[in-house]
Amino acid sequence: MHYFAHLARQTSEQAGPEETFQVVSIEDDEGNNYTESIGIDQRIHFHSLEELAEEIERRTGEPADLDEA
Repeated sequence: MHYFAHLARQTSEQAGPEETFQVVSIEDDEGNNYTESIGIDQRIHFHSLEELAEEIERRTGEPADLDEA
């Protein structure tokens, strides 16, 4: 499934490791919000979109195509 991730980079850099981001929300192509249903913890700091996509795949059991919104 294809998702768009809304990310918080500045907040993450202030609170955690450099060059990381936190997820604000995850939506599909139609704007439906999947943040809670996927179960992504918005406090976690990710290092790349690939790392976030792998977490989505792990939680959903389906391939995840991910772009930054």
